[in-house]
Amino acid sequence: MFMSIPALDSQAPQRVKLLQTAVFCASFIGLGLCGGSLGPALAAHAARTGTQLDQISAVFIAIALGRMVGSFSGGWLVDHMRGGTQIALGIALAAAAMAVIPFTHSLGILLAVMLAYGVAANLLDVGANTLIVRVHGDKVGPYMNAMHLSFGIGGSIAPLVVGRSYAYTGDVAAAYWLHAALLVPLALWALRMPTPPRTAAARNADQPRTSKSMIALLGAFFFFLVAVEVSGTQWTFTFGERLGLSKEVGAPMLSSGFWWAYSAARLLAIPVSMRLKPGTYVAIDIVGTFICAGVTLAGLLLPNAQTLIWIGIIGMGFFIASAFPSMLSFVGSRMQVTGSMNALLFASANLGAMVGPWSIGQLFDVFGPPTVPLMGLLGMAAAMITFVIVAKPCTK
Repeated sequence: MFMSIPALDSQAPQRVKLLQTAVFCASFIGLGLCGGSLGPALAAHAARTGTQLDQISAVFIAIALGRMVGSFSGGWLVDHMRGGTQIALGIALAAAAMAVIPFTHSLGILLAVMLAYGVAANLLDVGANTLIVRVHGDKVGPYMNAMHLSFGIGGSIAPLVVGRSYAYTGDVAAAYWLHAALLVPLALWALRMPTPPRTAAARNADQPRTSKSMIALLGAFFFFLVAVEVSGTQWTFTFGERLGLSKEVGAPMLSSGFWWAYSAARLLAIPVSMRLKPGTYVAIDIVGTFICAGVTLAGLLLPNAQTLIWIGIIGMGFFIASAFPSMLSFVGSRMQVTGSMNALLFASANLGAMVGPWSIGQLFDVFGPPTVPLMGLLGMAAAMITFVIVAKPCTK
């Protein structure tokens, strides 16, 4: 039944690969637009549902739970459904969620919609990350970074769109409806995408299987890394507001600065990943993020040091951007990666995406803006320790 949509397999192979890669990149721009608009709209969601920040932060739990469902179901669907159909399904479900969110006036309904968005996000995420490897095989590195760069581009634009929505309408509804409208033609385009063959995914079959303890350590690494990464993408806008920046201009600029640095780093990763070993890249990213979190905290504690805050936040966006794809490349280059292993690693990452932002929400009203860089320091310290343990047996 999933073969009813005609594919474009008659095109020349290189044209097909370019079309497939373009669909993946465009879908990640859309995913970045959606994800990047959630944090800047937290205050609007809280006002609409009559809740406080510690309560509204439950949306991150809902999204992460949905992402876990999307991870496991997406992993199964990618082997049983045409690739373009899965991508289109994820995009369409995300569009529906974006369109409905402004109409939710109770926390329970909002959480249900966010859970559906989480499912959509990981149907798309797992599908695209798997299919792009099938398209490009052992040459996937630059294309993988280009796809993740696309997510950063979408995320960079999102806070500015939300800020303009605040400025012109006093609410975020217009931003969400714009995102939904942009996603609809993208879903129709994805339906026409040819399905990549599965042959390229078998390139690691000659590598030794990974022990359960190593998988657990890798899961812990992705948990801590993504907890810090998603906390940065979702709380920077509110962080800026609490520092006295306006929600129409100042806070969107700080949040967008984080995202633009994030995008610049992923753009830089495309050529650098062809020259630098993935493990070295990961180590640089972890240490850089840790230092920038410390700079941000120093800017909050020292008098008249707001410049340090901007440097620290933008630096965190720059250094953490390429850590996730670089770690995926590191894992794939050193050990055999199975579908079930990938599902567990993505589930661990999604758990971090849930726990990190939610924890900040519980502490933000008590400790204020320092909560964000403190969580960054703790998370990156834990990721650093875990990476040292994981990388040691892999060192030749």
